[in-house]
Amino acid sequence: MAKADDDTITAWEFASEARDRLAKHYGGRKTAENIIREGLNADTLPWDFMHLEGRDPGFRDKRFWTEYNPPPGFIWGQVVTINYEENSVSRPECTIRGFKVAKDYTDKLLGVDLPKSAVWCIAEAQRLKLAGKLDSVKTKTKFAEMLHKQMCKEFGEANALTIGSIRNQLKNWGLWPISAIKI
Repeated sequence: MAKADDDTITAWEFASEARDRLAKHYGGRKTAENIIREGLNADTLPWDFMHLEGRDPGFRDKRFWTEYNPPPGFIWGQVVTINYEENSVSRPECTIRGFKVAKDYTDKLLGVDLPKSAVWCIAEAQRLKLAGKLDSVKTKTKFAEMLHKQMCKEFGEANALTIGSIRNQLKNWGLWPISAIKI
């Protein structure tokens, strides 16, 4: 995926905007920055930039983030750094400015394109956590059963997701472990 060279990405946002949107949802800038870095390292987050200063490393893929032999005593984060305030990325041989990421990627992480049933489950989980009703929940199955029961009450059993479907999606929706639920 990496640096997008085609027109498949319809909307971009500066890295600072993506970080701030994710921070509101996931509870902090550090968490949001880690999510972005994970997407870059895994080569799942499309990215682009407006200007390159210095020597071009010659690649626009995962290697930009991961292939660098740092000097002894340095680690990756000390060599390849993202400055969110300036929307820039620095490596020893270059700096890119106007660093931006695909808005579709952050939208997915924020649940913008989730089915209504998933959005309902997330909202219900947040409500239950806020009410202190999840303190005794120790397993995904128990949590899925709670959500399923509430969904049946609200929409009828024929329209509710199955316990297994809910259980299998809890982590994807940011609902497991319970401590991951943001209020």
